[in-house]
Amino acid sequence: MKHLNKTLYTLFIVLMVTLLMFSCKERGSSDSKIAMDNNTTGSESFKMVEIPSVITDNDLRIKFLLNHYWDNLDLNDTLATANPANIQEPFRAYLNVLASSDFKSATESIVNLAGKVKVSHIKIVTCFMEIFEKSLYDPNSLYKNEEIYLAVVNEMLDETNFPFEIKEKLSFQSRNLNKNRINTKAVNINFITSEGKLSSLYNVKSAYILLFFYQPDCHSCNLTVEQMKRSPILLNALDKIKVVAVYTGNNEELWKDYNKSLSKEWIVGFDLKQEVVNNSIYDIRSSPSIYLLDASKTILLKDVSFDNAAEYLRSVI
Repeated sequence: MKHLNKTLYTLFIVLMVTLLMFSCKERGSSDSKIAMDNNTTGSESFKMVEIPSVITDNDLRIKFLLNHYWDNLDLNDTLATANPANIQEPFRAYLNVLASSDFKSATESIVNLAGKVKVSHIKIVTCFMEIFEKSLYDPNSLYKNEEIYLAVVNEMLDETNFPFEIKEKLSFQSRNLNKNRINTKAVNINFITSEGKLSSLYNVKSAYILLFFYQPDCHSCNLTVEQMKRSPILLNALDKIKVVAVYTGNNEELWKDYNKSLSKEWIVGFDLKQEVVNNSIYDIRSSPSIYLLDASKTILLKDVSFDNAAEYLRSVI
């Protein structure tokens, strides 16, 4: 599958502009219209649905795709449908359809797909589970959305006939996904500050708290630290935003040496008892990991880039 055909390419370009908004907020209507025909999507095994010509409103065309995108998927063909190479491109275009919709509709659509997949052949189940995970749960995926992935995981867990190892993996992911979810209160963290005092996340009083998990020897962390130190939103709203930078590793000397690289305005902490890692109270799968909390320690944003956090803060301060 080296080339996208004209249909998939058109869909991909039209919808790519919505990718950066895959937080699945409510969206207004778009001036662009999605063009679909009955051609294949670069795969001999998947034939794209045709949007009825009478549906001209773009929102209705999106709704049609949410409900019918996978109508032509042959879940009995284990040779073709269980091959990720045949599914990845259609699925990428489907993710852009989800991104153009609201959260509720997007979730219902992909859960419906998962419900069909889970009762198919185990080879097809494994193929789609891999694609679901890489697209929605991989920390480096542009489409990452833990709330939608959790809905998929929960739907798959309802299937009782999966092999033990699949059930175990899904159960493990479900437990982690349910930790510190958006709109829930963040779990408290105890740490020692750079001044040698014992403190905790719950001791921090501020309208907004930027909780920043980092590793001193992490290149991406270093880049983010420099970005945050220069950020106008952080520099100009010190009375409303507090940065709590927590190192969850076990090298206290490395942490002390790195402290001079951090802003003196930040609360810098060392997880002395390794509670975050040993007790798995936060699901930190990559560094840096940024959470945005409000004054009550309710999670507003979870595991986002600093750009995303800054954009949110600019909208409320």
